[in-house]
Amino acid sequence: MSAEWVTAIGGIGIGAGTAIAGLFTYRRGQKQVQELKKKEIISDIVLPLKLEYNSSKEMVIAKQILDYEWYELKSFENLDDRLQYKLENGRKFITPELLHITLRDHRTIRVESVLERQIRSSFDYLLEFFSRLEFLISLELLTREEIYKLFSYYVSRANNNLGVRNYVRLYEFPLYGKLADGLNSNSSLETVPKLT
Repeated sequence: MSAEWVTAIGGIGIGAGTAIAGLFTYRRGQKQVQELKKKEIISDIVLPLKLEYNSSKEMVIAKQILDYEWYELKSFENLDDRLQYKLENGRKFITPELLHITLRDHRTIRVESVLERQIRSSFDYLLEFFSRLEFLISLELLTREEIYKLFSYYVSRANNNLGVRNYVRLYEFPLYGKLADGLNSNSSLETVPKLT
């Protein structure tokens, strides 16, 4: 073999080695950038959302009802007759099983009760919050699993409630099943007991 061939092969080897080292350095740099972005997402987006989720006054009623804490209707003397409640020991409560009545289509039976409006407003806020979580998933800033680890309790409760699922569909909340399969505004309405 001539010296020129040895020089050429050596040059190719050194060039390939440099390219491989460059790729490893690039990949290491990319991983560091991704880790830094993830930390920024957590501090700038996730932590404020978690704080809002845990302390929001707007979500309190919805969370109490979904939490099976039976929201007591004590401060409302003149309740709308259509508002269904559970009576126990002379006290009136709304329960998760009765949400399909309160979260009904207002075009079928008007919503006139102040209490019903407050309950619906609380669910509106909670579902809009879930919409923001889905948006983070669709932007691929966080995965469904990461979001679910932080917010699964009420996501699961809402997803398992027929009244809430139908409310999402009736009013076309921007939820498309990325957060929970049942919370999907593109699905058809499910059968609920008839309102009287």
